[in-house]
Amino acid sequence: MHGMDVLPDTITFNTLIDGYYETRRIKEAEKLFSQIQGCGQLPDVQTYAILLDGLVKNQQLFMAMELFREKEGKKLELNIVICKYYY
Repeated sequence: MHGMDVLPDTITFNTLIDGYYETRRIKEAEKLFSQIQGCGQLPDVQTYAILLDGLVKNQQLFMAMELFREKEGKKLELNIVICKYYY
């Protein structure tokens, strides 16, 4: 995408992050998540749902709880996708 002057959107980032978690490439998913804002995109509720799902499935429960707290600080509202992991 970089060589083609195409800017990724939130959906693109979400898809890539999900793919990294599915292949147990946790560090790459974290790195990509940190790059989202640098590209002018903001993580949305779906982004956080993908991150939480990936962390839990990869047995990174402490990181999942930290991310959940970070999400609360950003005032993103809970929805059924997020709630299914914690309630």
